[in-house]
Amino acid sequence: MKAIVLLITSLFVVGITQLFLLIAPPRTEEESTSDILAISMENCDYLLDLQENGKVYRKGEKREAIVLKLLDGSPFTGNPMHQYVDPEKGLTSDFPFEEYDSYAASLLDTVQTIIQSKQYTSYNDPNWGYQTMQYYFLISEEGLKQFDDRSYTYGLIVCYYVDDVFQEITLKLYETKGESVDVNAEFGHFNYEISLSTDSIMITYPS
Repeated sequence: MKAIVLLITSLFVVGITQLFLLIAPPRTEEESTSDILAISMENCDYLLDLQENGKVYRKGEKREAIVLKLLDGSPFTGNPMHQYVDPEKGLTSDFPFEEYDSYAASLLDTVQTIIQSKQYTSYNDPNWGYQTMQYYFLISEEGLKQFDDRSYTYGLIVCYYVDDVFQEITLKLYETKGESVDVNAEFGHFNYEISLSTDSIMITYPS
């Protein structure tokens, strides 16, 4: 009887050990900073959700925009306001996507400067189930000053992982903490489809 109990206990311990081996370890500051610095604007996808301007994304050669006004402050009078480009389908646009490419590149460059300068407080997700999937960088006051287009009081950078593989980062900037996010930007390699509307951003994952 004692031998059977020992055998069952041993099998239980081995099973639990194997289970933990299958689970990725919690994310760390070192690997997340390395993943952020490895992102290149040359080949990454990006999604911008700008409170005052609208929404723009680039996924490979596909891009779409719904804007309220251009980044330089002038109203956008293009027809239609909703612009979509898909080279595979032969659709083109006269919308100035390069303006948003430049702004996105500036945001990513600033994020990487903040990471290199360690102008942040880093921490793992407080929920154990998410510690293998997300890692956070709270931008310091000095780091927020790196964004010179306007004054922000709160900023957060989040790294996301799927199946232990780095996917993307999200940057959230607030002029006033606790109110609506003013800049919500994502950079990485998106494994989902994006559809924009005037009210929301629809994301569809492959089945």
